[in-house]
Amino acid sequence: MGDRDGSSSLERLIEQGWAYHDRESERLAVELEQAADEGVAPELLAPFLDIAVHTIGEHLGDWKRALVLGKRVSARHVPDLETAMVWARLYVAAILAGEPVDAADFELSYVEAAGQGFGAALDVRFMLVDALVASNRLREGGRLYRRALHLADVLGDSARLDRIIAATSNNMAWELHELSSRTADENDLMRLSAETSLGYWLKCGNWINAEGAHYLNAIVANAIGDSRSGLDHARSLRRMERDHWTQHSFISRERPHWPLSETPSALGRQ
Repeated sequence: MGDRDGSSSLERLIEQGWAYHDRESERLAVELEQAADEGVAPELLAPFLDIAVHTIGEHLGDWKRALVLGKRVSARHVPDLETAMVWARLYVAAILAGEPVDAADFELSYVEAAGQGFGAALDVRFMLVDALVASNRLREGGRLYRRALHLADVLGDSARLDRIIAATSNNMAWELHELSSRTADENDLMRLSAETSLGYWLKCGNWINAEGAHYLNAIVANAIGDSRSGLDHARSLRRMERDHWTQHSFISRERPHWPLSETPSALGRQ
């Protein structure tokens, strides 16, 4: 009974934490660290590390702290298909914390647990790109992104990798669009990532993902002076709105930041 109560309490913390993780990051970090003392059930391990690494690493910029917490909660678990994303998250945290041996160990654990060999190795590269972009390290993220994207084209379809690429591309394009000024190379990368996001959402997402991607492509095209392309995407967006009318149209929203996993509690993360 106690274990179920503990899991329910932690599940509520994860669910509710996404609502304030970006405004009260230190508060949530402490709450997660305290909750970790009770242990984390296998089914909550991935969502726990998703919000913990994102909040402590990306928002607070303390990757060593994120890594320490991640190692503490994962030490009681063995990597398997259900928890594979945990070790991918830990790989990213270890790389950005400056712990290459830990990073290599976590990467191998993820590849073995995920069971997709080279495709799994690409998963963690795109996750690293997303973390670099969120940490305002756009130049480094962009360099890895181009290389990984080329290899993904060679690899072919993978449902998990497709979603990771779609979300990472979306997040990169928005970060570049929000810069006060951009170089020609950054404009090229912004357009590439926006177009890539649309292409992959059309493969693996739903109409909401596609609507957001058309909106992103429209504003990116206008930002670089390609009004014809911007108008084409705006027309596609309007057609989708007519077909799937909603009061929550992306045209009136701020930027959507898609999570790399499909955890429902993460869908509103920024």
